[in-house]
Amino acid sequence: MTDSSSQSDEDFLKRLDPELEFLEKFRQENLSAYKLRKKAGIIIWLLAVPAIAYGDWILNGCAVGHCGETVSTTAKYCAILMVIIGWFVSLPKKQYTKAYKILILPRIAKLFGDFY
Repeated sequence: MTDSSSQSDEDFLKRLDPELEFLEKFRQENLSAYKLRKKAGIIIWLLAVPAIAYGDWILNGCAVGHCGETVSTTAKYCAILMVIIGWFVSLPKKQYTKAYKILILPRIAKLFGDFY
């Protein structure tokens, strides 16, 4: 493989173009997955928090007048749910970053040539 200093700019861009098209396609796929998961996460959060609060209220006996520490246990369950949703939503972003570092960046760097 030749290094980039011995070829014209047009040749280098021709060799780089398929790599960049692959990168852009991969980026668009992960971006759409991220946006979809973000919308789903918001909907799940808005539906689950009242359900968790109501379920905790019922389980602690507040419905019949024997209230315990409802607020603290509800907060724990909501925090756990928030962590799970955050992981679910950010997974495509992490996958893209990992793939970029491991798969895509070395392929683009090889187009510049071997300098070691």
